[in-house]
Amino acid sequence: MNIKGFAAELHTACATVQEGVQAVLPYLETRQRADLTLALERDVPEALVFIDASATRMDTLIQALLQLSRLGRRELDVELIAMDTLVKEVLQALEYQMAQRHVRVSVADLPPVTADRTAMEQIFSNLLSNAVNYLAADRPGEVVITAERHPEYTTFHVQDNGRGIAAEDVPKVFEPFRRVGKQDTAGEGMGLAYVQALVRRHGGTVWCRSTLRGGTTFSFTIAHDLAQGEPHA
Repeated sequence: MNIKGFAAELHTACATVQEGVQAVLPYLETRQRADLTLALERDVPEALVFIDASATRMDTLIQALLQLSRLGRRELDVELIAMDTLVKEVLQALEYQMAQRHVRVSVADLPPVTADRTAMEQIFSNLLSNAVNYLAADRPGEVVITAERHPEYTTFHVQDNGRGIAAEDVPKVFEPFRRVGKQDTAGEGMGLAYVQALVRRHGGTVWCRSTLRGGTTFSFTIAHDLAQGEPHA
């Protein structure tokens, strides 16, 4: 970003000024010398660090929004997917985190769906990562994955026994950059927004049921006929 470039130029210029000022410091009054030293050695560098960090943060947010926009437009590569196998592969990628947190996972027989494989991987990766990251510290973690097949759509559920979400925060969880509860896990708060965008591309709906300190269940539907493009509740 241009702001980061200008901040880098200012940092370089500040170093040049500081070198030149050293020659005149002995000729200044004590108060002037202290003020100038403080400005050049602390105030200006701190301000430049803040500008650089803010520009980096803004760039991250912009890239996250662009990614959300791309998910809403990307052409789907639809195929028949064995969801049992796909979920098993996602769980294998999370194996280390689950072992560290002593998580027990139960996966029911999952029906196959016709969908975009990359999208399904992203959906389950986000939901299962959340389930693992927000488990309660005072009890062993449990995650249960189930599904039901209906005439027009299939519903998947990812249930955990974690911290849960306060009732007033549940409607906010799919908003971009929205993070609820205790903020002790890295992230930008975009994972569930991505999930919602991908589910909608598959003619589906995603929702959440949760009880504070009682666990959370995320559910979503995938339409059998993607040509209809109508969300299923």
